[in-house]
Amino acid sequence: MKRILLFASLSLSLFSFGQTNVNIDFQPKVEGNYLIQNTNVLSLSGADMTVDFFNYYISNVHIIHDGGQDLDLSDTVFIVTMEDHFLELGTQDVTNIESIDFGVGVPQSVNHLDISQYDESNPLSWQTPSMHWGWTSGYKFLLVNGYGDSNNDGNADELFQLHCLGDANYKNVSMTVVPTVSATESTIVIDCNLDEWMFGFHPGTGGIHHGETGVNSSIMNNVDNRPVFTLPGNAGIDTPFESDGTLTHSINNEIVSFNWENTQRVAQFRLIDLSGKVIEAGPANEYNGSHNAEIQQSGSYFFYLMDSNGSILKQIQVIR
Repeated sequence: MKRILLFASLSLSLFSFGQTNVNIDFQPKVEGNYLIQNTNVLSLSGADMTVDFFNYYISNVHIIHDGGQDLDLSDTVFIVTMEDHFLELGTQDVTNIESIDFGVGVPQSVNHLDISQYDESNPLSWQTPSMHWGWTSGYKFLLVNGYGDSNNDGNADELFQLHCLGDANYKNVSMTVVPTVSATESTIVIDCNLDEWMFGFHPGTGGIHHGETGVNSSIMNNVDNRPVFTLPGNAGIDTPFESDGTLTHSINNEIVSFNWENTQRVAQFRLIDLSGKVIEAGPANEYNGSHNAEIQQSGSYFFYLMDSNGSILKQIQVIR
């Protein structure tokens, strides 16, 4: 279970006796595949690399649900690693999750406090490797340790380290999401794409960078400028809820036509891009129906048919 820090008392909603166990799964990815420790993967610079550690902090979580209600978990900090990236938020009075806001890093209000005040189970206590740079500089918002291919021979032989810190590098992320829903749980699955986070850095020749400016600032700015956190293509799909019927699409220039047949419980549709941004959404006919969408920009998109509770019944990927 993911360890959670409480700065102060949480909102009473955290302890409410709701119907749904809410989770967030930040899946570590490179090239769209799961990142496995010490396994050769390809960076965006074209160099092979292996990753020993990929750790970062998530904080100030807000889950927007059921018509704009805010499940406020802003008093929490989580540490996410390659091995431990599933965050359990407890049983909540939540039915339909619509979007999520969260921060990347440690908020300034606790970034410079005494680390010795926390017990060892606390994510802001001492970690291995260390995620703390001292009272003045605070915590490392992102830590990546690994080896890169320095001479294009396919051998990741050169040490690199990215330890990014500094209050100015704290980032905020907002995403429309399509949670995976079962009878008792609602899990927000988010891909954390390390290759995109490291955009502009060559792991074989980049070397070691500990700090808050220069390379470290550029790396953290990728959270704003690159698809570091994205919605996976199969988000929301839970096999026991998969509906019978078919969903197809056709493309004519900028118009994408979606058609479904014999699909029960359909009540709404949603069209999103790779970042999770909603392009179009609205009511949809049960059993048989169609929808035409205008997609002007080339890219990858996902179209979902959902029931009245927001559970995914059918999904299809569109590449235009």
